[in-house]
Amino acid sequence: MIVPPRASVKSETGWRPGGPRDVDCLLGVCRVRCRMEFCDLDHHVLRHRVFQLFERISAVPRCSGREEAVAGEVIAIAREHGLSASRSTAGNVIVAVPGTRPAAPGRDAAGKTPLVLQAHLDMVCEKDPGTEHDFSRDPIRVVRDGEWLRAVGTTLGADDGIGVALALAVAIGVRDDVGGAGLELLFTVNEEAGMSGARAVGPGTIRGRRMVNLDSEFDGQIVTGCAGNRGVVVELPVKSENLSFPGCARLRVGGLRGGHSGVDIHRRRANAIVLLCDVVRRINARSDLGDVRVAAMSGGEAGNAIPRNAEAVISVPNADDTEIRRTVSRAATELRSEYPDEKSLEIDIVPDSHDARRVVTVEDGERIVSLVRSLPCGPIELRQDGVETSASIGRMELTDRVCRVSVSLRGHESAGIERVTETIRSAAREFGATAAVSGEYAPWPSSRSALADACEKAWVAATGERPLVAPVHAGLECGIIAAAVPGLEAVAIGPTVEYAHSPFERLSIASTLRVYRFLLELCRGIA
Repeated sequence: MIVPPRASVKSETGWRPGGPRDVDCLLGVCRVRCRMEFCDLDHHVLRHRVFQLFERISAVPRCSGREEAVAGEVIAIAREHGLSASRSTAGNVIVAVPGTRPAAPGRDAAGKTPLVLQAHLDMVCEKDPGTEHDFSRDPIRVVRDGEWLRAVGTTLGADDGIGVALALAVAIGVRDDVGGAGLELLFTVNEEAGMSGARAVGPGTIRGRRMVNLDSEFDGQIVTGCAGNRGVVVELPVKSENLSFPGCARLRVGGLRGGHSGVDIHRRRANAIVLLCDVVRRINARSDLGDVRVAAMSGGEAGNAIPRNAEAVISVPNADDTEIRRTVSRAATELRSEYPDEKSLEIDIVPDSHDARRVVTVEDGERIVSLVRSLPCGPIELRQDGVETSASIGRMELTDRVCRVSVSLRGHESAGIERVTETIRSAAREFGATAAVSGEYAPWPSSRSALADACEKAWVAATGERPLVAPVHAGLECGIIAAAVPGLEAVAIGPTVEYAHSPFERLSIASTLRVYRFLLELCRGIA
């Protein structure tokens, strides 16, 4: 079960647990009234169907590429409520909700087809160092923290488990009162690691020609376009040699906030890989300490997440341990000043029992550090409504033959992505490395459609507020699916999710229910 908080907290209604109340349950969404003198709102609201379904989905392992179990769970949920569900050869799940009343007259061609609600089944699987959690077996432990849901020590998977839960909850809620051609639910696989599920969608996969993607993370925004993405892998050949002196130390960078390499890229989050190389450079710059010998170096877990942790095993011959620690401590102080929002930043160096028989040469160690520091990382070009192009170093690994660095590029124009790619190729050539494209998808150009207009009207009716209609600097499946399905109109929307792709990830409870109410309004109005 979703664990409520230990301490009472003020709810969205203004009521505190332990006192009498006579208000609609959490903004009236549950459509029931609670008159219990000592009702626990925390327990009450989490009985809502959306959160029950989210809890059920969170209990099933679903890392990218391993969605078999969660696909089976989603199909089971649909069939429990009398809905037909099937799985495609690509692994995607399609649920059909037939119409139960005639469609309103005057519909255009798209309006005579089912409304598609789309989300992805997989999640980014990251955990805090020291957290014992097996993503192939263990359920996500979801807890309530005030007005948010989060996980204990791992990513929450609200990206995009809450989208799956919302689509199912809405389908169950309107299945006996949906007009016209009804609804279709499309749940794709492997969104976080290549979007292969979206790439497998074709004209015959879905009947609908209006699609609402539920993978956005901004309450109150109707997304009408998104950035494209390109992965670039930089490989630097290195030479190794035997270590001629004993003694190694482990240099660690951790405690960073991390986050989504698209939606959080403008927030000036520190990148653990970049910081690690900066500290190694500082140690190497101390001529009195001797040359740094690198035995191991790694960082990052997911290519589309800003790395929170990185570490290196190094050896410095004839060095004074006190001076090395002092250099590292000084670097930590200066970097905390440079990144004031990284309040939990930790940089330390400790003795290590690593049996470093092999280290890269001094020259190659310096090339690794210089190469990483020369690669673009962060916002690169800006536009009036946000970031135009960006790059994020996502992963790094070192073997005795090659140093491999993965960079994720995003841009709203293909030409911008190509410019950043060429910058990386140029940097790679300077240090004798190669740069190869490892996968990409095109931008989804922003455009206004009849569906966007209908969504704006439904949002105003459901919330009393006017939404922002704009593109987002993140990757969504809409563009890929819209390119494959002729005549498809698409938008994206979703509840507020903060710190996605990191163990700090959290989901707004009130925002989730606002989106649920919006979807009910939309489905009953245009389906």
